[in-house]
Amino acid sequence: MGCTTTDRNNKRYPEILLETFFHEAPFVPLTIEDCNYDLICTFGKWETSRDIGGPLYALYCGTRVPECLYGVASYFGRNPIQGDAKHCNGGSFFARLSVHLDWIRETIENNTRDS
Repeated sequence: MGCTTTDRNNKRYPEILLETFFHEAPFVPLTIEDCNYDLICTFGKWETSRDIGGPLYALYCGTRVPECLYGVASYFGRNPIQGDAKHCNGGSFFARLSVHLDWIRETIENNTRDS
């Protein structure tokens, strides 16, 4: 997923889309706080805000084949809910699509009705 730099110092970006793998965590990484129901908390992180809005796919078991779109990249590195700009927990956080499914369907319907 994403547009992550391949050279942090020179801000070089790859010419092809890169993938990385995340593992879902039931809690905010490096804390004992439960992950909010509308978020997918993961171990692993990406290095640039250019990836915000990127897809998170669930894979078929034992494969690298996407099963479904599971989440959308939201923020990383620190949890803005905690309000401490210096707090960095190293996790990546994705919006959980199933929570927003009614809104997604309604938006698609409203924008395709007149087409």
